[in-house]
Amino acid sequence: GRVTRELRAALQAAGKPGNAVRAGLTLRVDRGDERRSLILHVLPLVDDARAMVRPAETAAAIVLVADPESGFGQSVAIFGDAYRLTKAERQVLARLAAGDTPDAIAAALRIEVATVRSHLHQLFEKTGTKRQTELLALLFQSTPPLR
Repeated sequence: GRVTRELRAALQAAGKPGNAVRAGLTLRVDRGDERRSLILHVLPLVDDARAMVRPAETAAAIVLVADPESGFGQSVAIFGDAYRLTKAERQVLARLAAGDTPDAIAAALRIEVATVRSHLHQLFEKTGTKRQTELLALLFQSTPPLR
């Protein structure tokens, strides 16, 4: 179908010297059911990166698949390791990333709202952020688009 043709064209273009898709290409792949579409990122390899992949003669691009249905677990884990977050801080961050309010986070985790706010304060301190939106922006900008 359409996606296969576009993906094939992007991979072929990535393999040509002086290709026009140096910045890459992003494709949306419908799953054909009620789930959200997958997002494919086709990133051409430049000569230095191509030399690190075997066999170098055939490696033209890397295809990354982002699955919006898989949640934020991997992103929170990577981010949590980088900032040395506690298990409780990671749980609060994951719920926040999913769109929960502090009240909803408290209910879901069966803790007091004051405890959620304490964890948020610690998250702000550890990450150098001041607001929830700033914290989430840092989370999403700091982790790969892999899920």
